Amino acid sequence: MIGKTAVAGLRDLDNLERRLARLPFDIPVTKRSKAPLLVQLEMAYPGLRLPAVARLLGISHQGATKLMRQVQEYLNITTGIPKLEATFADFQSQC
Repeated sequence: MIGKTAVAGLRDLDNLERRLARLPFDIPVTKRSKAPLLVQLEMAYPGLRLPAVARLLGISHQGATKLMRQVQEYLNITTGIPKLEATFADFQSQC
């Protein structure tokens, strides 16, 4: 019984890791957009705040705000997740 549950859990984890790895490439953006970088940063460091995003990506505070809103809107459409701060934790629970 525990073995079957463990195998099912590992299968779900593999599926989640594949989906998260593709997420930066699935966002419809231009070549110069930093949205894929933001998604990668959010995966590596969940819960990043605006000043940290602006500093790490080398953009203004307003640019970081717009970028986070753009990524949040895309994730709302594709996954139904309401907040960027909890994006990947909620995304994991939906998979």
